[in-house]
This record gives sequence, structure tokens and C-alpha cells, in this order.
Amino acid sequence: MKVRYEYFPFYIRMEDQKIVVFGAGTIAARRVGKLLGTKAQITVIAPKLCDEMKHLLAQHPDRLQYMEDRYRPGCLGAENMDFVFALTDDPAVNAAIVRECRHRELLVNNASDHRMCDFYFPATIEAGELLIAIASTRSGDGTHVKTKELREKLEEMLTSGKLTCLPKQECQDVSEENRM
Repeated sequence: MKVRYEYFPFYIRMEDQKIVVFGAGTIAARRVGKLLGTKAQITVIAPKLCDEMKHLLAQHPDRLQYMEDRYRPGCLGAENMDFVFALTDDPAVNAAIVRECRHRELLVNNASDHRMCDFYFPATIEAGELLIAIASTRSGDGTHVKTKELREKLEEMLTSGKLTCLPKQECQDVSEENRM
């Protein structure tokens, strides 16, 4: 059988998953905000926080922890984690995090280089009880633009009633805060 997918979409039960996020800028805050929609335990490690991350920490002290620190080689060995996010503003630091994760057989997402990601966030739409994920079979090559355009078209169809697979009131949940 011919290999058709570089990446394959599947859903993971996030309850009790331990996530470590290096970096606390706007991209990290957006990803953490999305992850807080699950029951995962999240630790953010960064020397400073953006305002949005500070707000998330204040809202979710039970599942979101902050360590005022930075990545240091070898620090992943001391942590108990299931997923790692390399979301610093330094591509060299992100690459070092990826190398250590690969050595320790940890799944990692690198915001500065899609080629170094073991997983990535699909474009999502929430409509009632449905979570619709839109992803490409491979990373890069402008595929994120195509998935974003499709997400926007589907959201418009859902909210306008042109796509009627759901009762209309459930489609009203499609909003800016549900977008990735």
C-alpha cells in the first residue's frame, strides 16, 4: 500500500496528560488556551510571561503552572511529561528542545519549524457537541493557508445555515474564540 500521509489526524484522550510548554509569548498563550479546553495538566517554563499567559494562569491555577526559568540541556530528564511544546522566540533553543525530546522519545511540537514537529494543531471548528478538525496530509508548502480557508468557509456555512447537518442553534457556537 502506498504511503499517503506524512501526518495523520487522530484524537487523544487528554485527561491527566502532562504537557510542558517552553515559552510564554502570544503563540504559546494561544496553544495553552486551546489545551485548557481539555483536562491536561500544563506547565509553562519561561523567563517571562505575555499578558495573555498571565491571564490564563490567573484563570486556571488548578491545571496551569508556571516556572520562571528557561530551557537548559538535560532539564527534560527531571520532568514527567507526555507532550512538549517548543514555543520560545529562539529557533536554536526550539531545535535543542526537539533534539532532547527525540533522544528521550517524547512527542514535541516546534512552533518555529514545522519540519521538526511530531504533531501539530489542526484548524478546528466547534459546533455544539462536534469538534471538527481540518488538517493536511503533510506539513508546510502553504497547507496551513488552505486549511484556514476551508475552516473559514465551513464556519460561514455552519453559522449561515447553508450546512444543515446540525440544528441551527448548535451552529451558533462557532466563534472567534473557538478558532486555532
